[in-house]
Amino acid sequence: MRRFLQGVLVPLGLAVGLLAFAPNAQATAEHRLAVAGIDAGSLKPGWTLDGENVVWDNGDAILSFGTAAASNTCASTYVCLYDNINFDDQNRDGVPDGAMIARLRGQGDHDLGWYGFDNKMSSWKNYAAVDAIWFYNYPTSGTSYCMSSGTSVANEWVDSDKVSALWIGKTNTVC
Repeated sequence: MRRFLQGVLVPLGLAVGLLAFAPNAQATAEHRLAVAGIDAGSLKPGWTLDGENVVWDNGDAILSFGTAAASNTCASTYVCLYDNINFDDQNRDGVPDGAMIARLRGQGDHDLGWYGFDNKMSSWKNYAAVDAIWFYNYPTSGTSYCMSSGTSVANEWVDSDKVSALWIGKTNTVC
């Protein structure tokens, strides 16, 4: 009986001990973000990690990194901001890097710092059915540019890495 108990309880005790030291899902997600250069502590609360996509509000805001960003997909309901020119995963020298894309939808002001994208935009696409405006400052102030529905800019050379806020309108008659 003693051998039986040792054979059952010792492995069970080891398994319980290992579970106690296993990292929780949030810590693992925060580590993956840190490796991608994203500070999880500065993100808007309520995010979840879905592969290489940080998701808020049932997909109203998505920050993609790594291979998820390399696809450079912008769905028809989003305003998409890219950290590189030409909507791709290469920096200005043509060298692949850790690209990021912020995909946003939903009317109103969006602080890009909440989504890990403050001062990172170098190109954009507005595939939403409404107009949007980017701004140098949050709340929405300072230098701005109107992003008409259905338009894109592949190279925001002058304004690259200076945008901190995005306003998404209710109609496509703002611009």
